[in-house]
Amino acid sequence: MARNDTGRKRTPFAGENQLSRASFTAISQPLLFDSELKSSLPHVVPSVLYTKMSSQRKMNTSSKPLSGYQLTWLVVGCGAIGGINLAKLGPAMSQLIADYSLSLTVVGLMASIFTLISVFIGVFIGSSMQNIGPKRLVLCAMVCAGLGGFIAIVANTVPALMLARALEGIALILTMIAGPTLIVMYTNPAHRGKYLGVWGGFMPIGNSTGILAAPLLLPEYGWQGLWLFSGVLAVMMGYAAWRWIPDDPKALTVRVDQGLLKDALGTHALVAIGLVFASHSLIFQIILQFIPLYTETSLGLGLFLGTLAAAIFCILNFFGNVMTGRLIHRGYSPHLLMSGTYIAMPFIVALLFAPDVSLVWKALALFVSAWMTSLTPPSAFYLVSKMTPSPRHTAAFNGYMLQVQSLGILIGPLATAWAVERFGGWEYTSYVIGISCVLTLGLIYWAIRPLTLKIMEA
Repeated sequence: MARNDTGRKRTPFAGENQLSRASFTAISQPLLFDSELKSSLPHVVPSVLYTKMSSQRKMNTSSKPLSGYQLTWLVVGCGAIGGINLAKLGPAMSQLIADYSLSLTVVGLMASIFTLISVFIGVFIGSSMQNIGPKRLVLCAMVCAGLGGFIAIVANTVPALMLARALEGIALILTMIAGPTLIVMYTNPAHRGKYLGVWGGFMPIGNSTGILAAPLLLPEYGWQGLWLFSGVLAVMMGYAAWRWIPDDPKALTVRVDQGLLKDALGTHALVAIGLVFASHSLIFQIILQFIPLYTETSLGLGLFLGTLAAAIFCILNFFGNVMTGRLIHRGYSPHLLMSGTYIAMPFIVALLFAPDVSLVWKALALFVSAWMTSLTPPSAFYLVSKMTPSPRHTAAFNGYMLQVQSLGILIGPLATAWAVERFGGWEYTSYVIGISCVLTLGLIYWAIRPLTLKIMEA
């Protein structure tokens, strides 16, 4: 059942969330599903893709076809590598500060540089997707992630760490663009909300894995052990992607599709969705990156309890993403779900970082924030998937949205590190997040609400 702006249920029209035979026929694009095999859409059928230049079916004989959920979980595993790389810096901050005599601001820069390149390249990667292929992009992402881990270990210098973080950031943006494209290509459109809900959990899965590995590896192997761990996992997921993701249906051509690029840049609603997503990323990354350091240095809880708290935050956030996907599938309006995050988080974060609040209340605030921050990612991916005029636009549209979203990861850690050092207290973190939430609520009401109502009533 879908819901209107007031949250009341409405009766869906016949065929909602389905792609009809006529709509497939009308789209003269390079990649189309075979309308004769729509009954098999709940499963991954790599042989149902056509090219516009040839009527010959391109078969993938490398492996047995996967179900929709199997392929989704494989793609989530690849995306989780980026989550591990993003999260591993937080538990290692204390050791890096001690080893290289770094300030908190420099460490914040190390966190922000992770997405610096993503701010400029997302839409171009997305517009090249049809020519390069989503599987090749995932494989390239795993190579970049593996190289980043090994370069940091071998060079063992601050500039090398910065370079490694940049490579790992490129891997993340490649996977974030290719991942939902693969899911849209090879899963049943009627269940897209559920699949994208699972995909939306790739970040907390990776984050929790990296954080839980920290207390096991840091005492014995130092920060280098964490980087080696992530590099080896990247190689393993790269092999799994090569083995089981269906082959790209087109030969490799490194070329930006100017038509897709123009369509993406001309869709201004993607900027609005990206900015809302950026605010989510700002909040999520501030909590993720600094909670281990905050609990260890200010609360005196030690590395193990700090990383455990951050890991529980990530795990709860994953289940929240899955739940949000199911709520969207049942017809709840994405703009209402998004709004919940930015209404609640200023109060939750103020409680979390307040100096005179008991540990029990801080723990409760942390765990509630895990649920509240799970409302935006599935909503954003869902809205973009419903806006695309054809399947081939998915990557370009996601790339543009994620390019804007990267601003949150870029600004959040830097702004927080500066505020804490400048004003001398972790409680000033709530000011950074509070300002972001107020601005985001205005954007949701002005831009996302009309877009959501139009999509939900179509």
